[in-house]
Amino acid sequence: MVTGVTLVLLLWLDGGRLRAEAGGLSPLDMRATGYTPEQAAEFVAALSPAGRALYLTDIRWADTALPLLLGLWFTLMLLRLSRGLFSWSRMVLLLPAWGYAVMDLCENALLRDLVRAGAGGFDPAIATLASQFTVTKFVLLAGALAALLFAVKTGQGKDRRA
Repeated sequence: MVTGVTLVLLLWLDGGRLRAEAGGLSPLDMRATGYTPEQAAEFVAALSPAGRALYLTDIRWADTALPLLLGLWFTLMLLRLSRGLFSWSRMVLLLPAWGYAVMDLCENALLRDLVRAGAGGFDPAIATLASQFTVTKFVLLAGALAALLFAVKTGQGKDRRA
């Protein structure tokens, strides 16, 4: 429940309030296919002072909590639903969820650096790296969802080794 509330809060902050403070531009961390350094620079330049403050406070906290909570949720669900699989298989199923959490946290740190630096201190290399983390985050999130579906289909929470 906490994970769901945090997700809804972050979607409201990112998709609603931050987008309005960036002249209608979509937040960088919500662009699943990534972005160019030029697109990142455009977003940072369009961000109002209130938007910058929002990004560095409320969004920062919610966007730090969400990957940790979502990674934990995936871990608990996968362990519960994959009881019928061998231990090593269960651990492999967890890798995308853990990878997602790490990539999201790294992406957040890079984007925070871009926003903090503002248009005057914009670094295209950081924007390129952040975009790579963004795409990887979404790929691993899809992998975590696929692992969850696999666990539901094959494990179903029952011990089939007996």
